[in-house]
Amino acid sequence: MRILHRVIARTLLIGGVLLLPATVVPEAHIAPSRYAEDPRLTALRQFLAEKESPIEHLAEDFLIAADRYDLDWRLLPSVAFVESTAGKLYKNNNIFGWNNANTKFASVRDGIYHVGQRLGDGDLYRGKSMVEKLAVYNPYDHYAPAVLRVADYLDRLEREARTRSATVFANSGLPGSGDMAHRN
Repeated sequence: MRILHRVIARTLLIGGVLLLPATVVPEAHIAPSRYAEDPRLTALRQFLAEKESPIEHLAEDFLIAADRYDLDWRLLPSVAFVESTAGKLYKNNNIFGWNNANTKFASVRDGIYHVGQRLGDGDLYRGKSMVEKLAVYNPYDHYAPAVLRVADYLDRLEREARTRSATVFANSGLPGSGDMAHRN
């Protein structure tokens, strides 16, 4: 009988725990991303979606790493596209081909921050322009131009995203949006 009581008590306890809400903190307390309205994020998500990339959900991580390590925001996603077709073909969670793809990362996200840190702060890369970093990263003549073509495309997408954002704001009727001046 005692064993039956213990089993019932444990079952009720486990069942009660499973019925608790998954989040204790209400969503209202979760800070929105500072990148939510960033045209770079819009451009990068658009690019990764166009390429049917399996790493589209990591777009914000590329920007965070770029900002953290003072990199051109286009560098990491451009290298990832050239090296792994934006996460379609890679090994060891290494979408950058870092160390001839022999370096193993715990996750693709970890790889983004590791490579970002090295390209930003590493002795071989610190203080160099994007073109100079690419020459060290892969010295073959075709490599830098291939990465820069992707970076140029991302730049165009960002400019389009900025234009769309400015147009939406101008047509919003909010003070300072320019639309108010036309009403007077």
